[in-house]
Amino acid sequence: MYEKINIQKIGYFLSNIITPNITIFMVCGILSVFFSPLGWFPNIYVMDFVNSVIVYVIPVLIAYTAGSLFFGKKGGIVGSIAVLGIIYNTTIPMLSAAMFIGSISGWLTKALNKIIKNSTKQGFEMLSDTIGNSILSIILLGLSAYFIRPFFTHITYILNIFIKKVITLNCLPLIAILIEPAKVFFLNNVINHGIFTPLGIQEVFYFKKSIFFLIESNPGPGAGVLMAYALFGSKNTTIRKLSWSNFAAHCLGGVHEVYFSYILKKPQLFFSLIFGSMSGIYTLIILKGGGLSVISPGSIFTILATTPKGCYVNNLLFIFISFLVSFIFSLVLIRQKKFFDSCLLIKIIRKWLINNKFTDQDNLLNNNVCLKNNVIKKVIIACDAGLGSSALGSNIFHKELNKHRIFNVQVCNSAINLLPNDRTTVIITHKFLTHRAVMQSPDAQHYSINNFLDVSIYRKIIKKLFLNKKEYMLKKIQDESFVAIHSDKKKFTLSEKHIFLNQKIKKKIMAIKFIGLILYKLGYIDKNYILSMIQRENLASTFLGEFIAIPHGTLEGKNFVKKTAVIFLQIPNGICFGDEKNDIAKLIIGIAANNNEHLHIVSRITNALDKPDIIQKLIITQNKQDVIKVFL
Repeated sequence: MYEKINIQKIGYFLSNIITPNITIFMVCGILSVFFSPLGWFPNIYVMDFVNSVIVYVIPVLIAYTAGSLFFGKKGGIVGSIAVLGIIYNTTIPMLSAAMFIGSISGWLTKALNKIIKNSTKQGFEMLSDTIGNSILSIILLGLSAYFIRPFFTHITYILNIFIKKVITLNCLPLIAILIEPAKVFFLNNVINHGIFTPLGIQEVFYFKKSIFFLIESNPGPGAGVLMAYALFGSKNTTIRKLSWSNFAAHCLGGVHEVYFSYILKKPQLFFSLIFGSMSGIYTLIILKGGGLSVISPGSIFTILATTPKGCYVNNLLFIFISFLVSFIFSLVLIRQKKFFDSCLLIKIIRKWLINNKFTDQDNLLNNNVCLKNNVIKKVIIACDAGLGSSALGSNIFHKELNKHRIFNVQVCNSAINLLPNDRTTVIITHKFLTHRAVMQSPDAQHYSINNFLDVSIYRKIIKKLFLNKKEYMLKKIQDESFVAIHSDKKKFTLSEKHIFLNQKIKKKIMAIKFIGLILYKLGYIDKNYILSMIQRENLASTFLGEFIAIPHGTLEGKNFVKKTAVIFLQIPNGICFGDEKNDIAKLIIGIAANNNEHLHIVSRITNALDKPDIIQKLIITQNKQDVIKVFL
């Protein structure tokens, strides 16, 4: 397990170097589509610009990004200087060398600055830091020019000879045996960004296109599995519908993670992926297809956007044939379930997957949740690079929250390496990535899922976390030592003098003071209870969610209550009442409870406001009798 996590971390690191620079790769690719000698509008001047960017600009950006991952901007700057020794007077793109020198520069800058910080006298920090980084940059510049550039030039030459030999012997399709399982285990970034991207850039520089950009990003094999599963994989209508939506997200959106859970449920489908990918690579070699830049995400649209003129049919056939072979294999493997379930090899693979916690024997829709009793302020959908699947998942989750009228919870997507360690945050990850997420954010609340696009799973999480929020607030108040006497005989008085509609108050503290002064003028409290209400709010927000807040006093403050009462305050424009800027309250119900009646009153209020349509009615009503009818 830990070996897999370490490899994932390497892949994540490489992905973090390439992903921020995807835009410039795509720019070069699209310009090449239109203006290369074989493009739609050949233009030698534009291609000179593109070649200069590939040889000089991209390595500097790569080195800067790699260095900044270790030590922020300082590491990035030192990396950018060091890489100049590699790209100076070169005629080939040196991406691998840029990744290497950028990473080394960032790591050494971090170590040097730590030494300077611990050994420099006060007042000389900035001087020592600047001189130290400058000297380090000069040393790395020299090493790059006289040692690293020659070394990587020879490595590149050897790799090019090796790749040509592999292609000549028709052995390149065998790499599918490594690529397809690696994708399912989230290890593909090591191969894609560590090997294929540098090789692809160099091949484009010499041959004006490269097949290496298409091998890992090919949506065909996964699409074949999803299509077979949608048609014949299950009698469960929900799973079939989910398979169709996953098929669209996979092919058009480039979210490849959606088919991983299907493979792990039926390990024999690994063969569908492998043979589908192999047939696609053979097709690519025979038809001489290829792409012009890094393809991310692996969508049909991004593949076509970076396809050179004259290769559209070739690349589409490459995708279609890999899809067709994968679909046929998947169809046979799914329909012959009994045979493959009894196959010794499949049993060994399945046992290994279960032992290593890659899969379970539950239905695809079943997931286990591990949650703590904390107020939730943020939900983060996280994946390896923080793009693609997590972005789609966060969008779906946000829409589901809106359907339940929950607007005070922030929803976003993130890379696992950037997750915050916060008790009030829920982190949702694919089950393969949950262990890394827990290591990154041990205090957060974690939820493992099989599929980022499965709406039913998100609904379960929402039901667990948010739909019982009022009940959670009741428990919170009870923990403050307000003991309830649940008796229908105890009722608070609510008349028109207790109701204030269409108020223009703009701050929480002003709303609390307004409620307190009304309670005081009506003779329900001593003036000290107003201070008690403010003190209680400073301890923890009384914002319930769903535009409702219930300010009240502390435990000691009940000594200043003469008679139990409630004040209803309507602020149609709303005011921020919670810890987040989206915690907007429009119905503020101030409580002054005598003896042990506090929790009973809160229970009455939350039960009365249990339905969203009632809340909306009270927010806009201009009739005090509407309020009285709801509560009494």
